[in-house]
Formats: sequence, C-alpha cells, structure tokens
Amino acid sequence: MRSTYADSLAGFVRSLRLPHAHLLGHSFGGALVLEVYQRHPRVPISLILAGGYAGWAGSLQADEVTRRLHFADRSASMLSDGVFDPASMPGTFSDAMPIETARELSAIMADSRPAATRSMARALAEADLTGSLPPFPCRRFY
Repeated sequence: MRSTYADSLAGFVRSLRLPHAHLLGHSFGGALVLEVYQRHPRVPISLILAGGYAGWAGSLQADEVTRRLHFADRSASMLSDGVFDPASMPGTFSDAMPIETARELSAIMADSRPAATRSMARALAEADLTGSLPPFPCRRFY
C-alpha cells in the first residue's frame, strides 16, 4: 500500500515536470516521503519529516505498535457511524481552539473513511524504513 502511494506521489511530481521536489511529510506522510526516497531516490531534493516515523515497526517497540493498531481500529469504528467524538483522539483538539475551528475539524474527521484509517495504520505498523533514511544532512528541530 505504501508503495502505491509513493509511486503515485513520484508520478505527480513528474507530471508537474519538476526535476526534483522538496517533500514534506507529517505522521503517515513522513513514512510516505521516506518510501518515495527509497523507491524513487531522484525525486526528492530534500525531505522534511514532521512528527514522522521510519514506520512504526522501525521506530517503536512491538507492544506500542499493537497499542496503536488497536487505537486506530477503535477510532475507525467510531468513524463508521459518520460522527466523530473529539475525545476519541487525545491531542487532536485543544481547549484553546476556537469553537468554529473545533467544529470544522470534527466535520473533517467525520468524513474520514474507516477503511483509510485502518489501511494507514496497518501500513505504518508493518513499515521499517530505517534503512531508507537518506544520507543527506539531517537536522532535528524540537
């Protein structure tokens, strides 16, 4: 599944007739851009990973991977009703968030498909992309 997304992203960059692109990935997107680099090393000129992993299997202990898979499955089950409960994803919402923003984010989350949530979680759980971490200079920002 990751390879399909990676090939699609690389194809998109090429369809724009760009010789290279700076790729930014957040969370699942971090694993995705690492997969692009692994499968299409000439596409990215740089990678920016924000809140990303080299796949859960490559970054986390097995019990944490299992916990996250269960969490994703529970979250997907909640989405199947077409309703999103902000309490189901701690850290996604903030008490400081304006109410209009919280409503909009809730609507966006309610539109998420359960199959997509499960699919992304499984792809992250199985991925160990530590071998594809690029050799260009890495900087960490905290």
